[in-house]
Amino acid sequence: MVACSQASRSARSASSSAVPAVVISMSFVVLGVATASLGMLLAHFAGLTPLEGYLATSPGGVYAVLATAVETGSNVTFIIAAQVVRILLML
Repeated sequence: MVACSQASRSARSASSSAVPAVVISMSFVVLGVATASLGMLLAHFAGLTPLEGYLATSPGGVYAVLATAVETGSNVTFIIAAQVVRILLML
């Protein structure tokens, strides 16, 4: 009987700790979709390629964005300017 109640508590504990993990994972997916959507809108209205729009609005390391922009031949000046504005807005 004791082992059964411990197993039941253990299962409840595991399921309750899995809920925050699912919420966090879903928030990352939502953030990625929102970033891609903003990038597509920016690309449409600014006359950029979709990749340039995404790189300009993507969260994360500026160095990685810069390296990707240089390697793909994108508009590096615009992308870095947008990233700097993004970082300044976070302050």
